[in-house]
Amino acid sequence: MERSRYYPTISPRFIEETAIENNVYFLLHLTTVYLTKGRRPVIIDKLFQTLLKDMMTTTSHYSIERTGLLARTPELFIQLPVQKMALGLSKAFDLSPAVTLSIIWPNWARSIYQKHLQRFVDFAVNIMNVAPCNSDEETALKGIHAMEKFCRGFHLPATLEDAGIFLTDTEMSELIKSCLPQEKMNEKAAIYLILKNSQ
Repeated sequence: MERSRYYPTISPRFIEETAIENNVYFLLHLTTVYLTKGRRPVIIDKLFQTLLKDMMTTTSHYSIERTGLLARTPELFIQLPVQKMALGLSKAFDLSPAVTLSIIWPNWARSIYQKHLQRFVDFAVNIMNVAPCNSDEETALKGIHAMEKFCRGFHLPATLEDAGIFLTDTEMSELIKSCLPQEKMNEKAAIYLILKNSQ
């Protein structure tokens, strides 16, 4: 019997879109690590920058899954509240993690960039090709906007409402409690504001 009789045909377009979403998801993971983790040797930062820039130019035709890198994401990174919130939203609303992370990530970045200002400036200039502005804050924010625009270029939703998610304040609070039961109150409050700004 032919194989096609047992297995449904999967659209090449679906395979391509899934690969792109996986790539964007992993790219945002690595970007978060680059932006928030402590001091590193200059050579490590340069390697991060090179990897991220290469991933951005090959996202549409390169499968991260095939390299096995997705399975080796550092466990410490997985534990960051913003990623756990994205995974929680993904499960709650049957959306891909790439969709929910691309919605949450820009507002998360805007909520913490001042704590890691120089790293965000380096990200904007060295990875997102933003020309330095009159202030570091402006440069950093333009870098975040550039990443947001990059995700939108792959037709990922920019807000929760774009993804068909409409939450009341009460529903949002309950969702955070269920998705992040172990987090401290200040972390839950921060996530609430990020989601609120992502509506």
